[in-house]
Amino acid sequence: MKNKQQTLALSEISIPAPFKKTKPNREKINALKEYIQKTGTLDQTIIVHPKTRMLVDGFARYLAAKELGMNEVPVQFGTKKRPSKKPPKKHRSQVKVSEETRLAIWQAEDGRCEVCKRAMDKRFARWLPVEKGKIEDHPDALHLACIDCSRNQPEYLRTFIQVDKSVMKKIEQKTEYDNELEFVNDFREYAVIVGKNKEFRTYWLPGIGSFLIKTLDEKENGLPVREVFQARSIKVNGKLQIKPQERTRGFKRPVLQLS
Repeated sequence: MKNKQQTLALSEISIPAPFKKTKPNREKINALKEYIQKTGTLDQTIIVHPKTRMLVDGFARYLAAKELGMNEVPVQFGTKKRPSKKPPKKHRSQVKVSEETRLAIWQAEDGRCEVCKRAMDKRFARWLPVEKGKIEDHPDALHLACIDCSRNQPEYLRTFIQVDKSVMKKIEQKTEYDNELEFVNDFREYAVIVGKNKEFRTYWLPGIGSFLIKTLDEKENGLPVREVFQARSIKVNGKLQIKPQERTRGFKRPVLQLS
């Protein structure tokens, strides 16, 4: 024989401080209110501490009931939250793309990302499946992608870039550039990634030199601000050297949903 469901007056339930600081999920609360109006009760009991009457789990249900003017709610006495219902774990593909295949697609596309068209060093060549969800260790089944596009991330250099004054001074002294804007425009368009760690990236601007760039703790028009903060090497009398793409397989350009 089932036990009769317990109820408790809303006025008897205390709300912990952390819950009060939490921004309510309006979409969830509205859906719960609609459910209550249709059924006359909550979809689940609210968990309340047996001694203190402190809310343990079910804050959204508490708010929905309160907004609808309910005096009592079904409760369950306990000290732990319900286990969250996690979505099924996605299993990564067991297919491994060999170094030979990765190099083959890099060579076939002349080292250009098939998404953003940026040139890349072969050490940073990545891939995307030509047919979504189908991964095969074969060049014809894979697009060549840069490290950003392969992760559905915006291009690292497609944002606001500034140059440290001391670095810009060296650039102006040794190269054809005489202003920051001109250098930044070419750097954003033609720089090739040659190094990366958690703190900064290293890019090589063909014919000019290699530079370290990092993300600053600020934004410009909602975009991250990045700074060229160090010159690793600058070629004396350096001039930008742009090498046109010489070969491609001509696959349809993949379209990303940026994360």
